[in-house]
Amino acid sequence: MRKIALTILLFSLVVPASSVSAALITYSYEGKSWDQMIINNFDSFFIDPYLESTQRLTTGSVTVDSSLLDNGIIDSEIFFRGNAYDGKNVGLENFQFFDGVTTWNPGDVIGEWIFSLKTDGYGDVTDWYVRLSTGPVVDLDLSSGTTDWSNRTGDWIWTVDDLDIYSFAPGTWTKVSEPGALVLLSLGLATLMFLTRRRSNRADYY
Repeated sequence: MRKIALTILLFSLVVPASSVSAALITYSYEGKSWDQMIINNFDSFFIDPYLESTQRLTTGSVTVDSSLLDNGIIDSEIFFRGNAYDGKNVGLENFQFFDGVTTWNPGDVIGEWIFSLKTDGYGDVTDWYVRLSTGPVVDLDLSSGTTDWSNRTGDWIWTVDDLDIYSFAPGTWTKVSEPGALVLLSLGLATLMFLTRRRSNRADYY
């Protein structure tokens, strides 16, 4: 029984570490509340849903294959640029953003999209620019203001000749732990507690 427990403990500690380079990494995003709404066309049917929306900020997430990055997710620039129809989103596994009215995901984006995320030594996003276009409908820009793409800071939701919505402060990216890694880590901790308790009981017996 002891050998089995030790094997489980070793497996749970080694596997997550060895699989980091080939892991799917998900970053969640939460923008700041809207600071300004400019209405350019009161007759547009885009206006009312945004006026009535109870979620007045942008939320979302992006999932990437870290095995395609030079340094995993450490001190890297995660960069993808392409078109919804040209199949260039290799390594960009999934993304979804929502501003309370409009949803952007791989199936909704029409035209060009850009993801530029830079990470620090801990794998946390420090600089970013995201541009998602849905053609003539609603477009989305997210920017830290610290990249070559844009010096504008915050989120920008806009439609041509209809509506401009701004939040002037940058949002926050959070690295989401993988469920599989969490399960293995929990299994390892449970096994370690079992071995510790068994050793303690044996010491009390003697």
